[in-house]
Amino acid sequence: MPAKELVELVSSVLALRPVKSPTPVVPLPVTPVVLAHRYLAENGVTLRELADKIVGEQRPAHDDGYYFYNERAGATYMRWASANLELWRCIKESLDDPTVEQLLATVP
Repeated sequence: MPAKELVELVSSVLALRPVKSPTPVVPLPVTPVVLAHRYLAENGVTLRELADKIVGEQRPAHDDGYYFYNERAGATYMRWASANLELWRCIKESLDDPTVEQLLATVP
């Protein structure tokens, strides 16, 4: 499955949007971080754009308490999801640091 489809699938599960999938859907809140490099390459977006998208779309649902589609999923994955969102928030914040900007400018 291409990274874009996987990220959209995970986002749909986490954001309570219906997903059409021939296979069982297992919400893994860490997947977008793990596959970020593939998502960036496949979609021609920057790390900042991806961080903005993830934090912007998922943070409100997380903070409002409806991040998962049921209590069992929330009990199982909320700790991972919270850590994942905090990581993306930190990534987003770090992109304003001059040292990080310089480092990213040198990486192909």
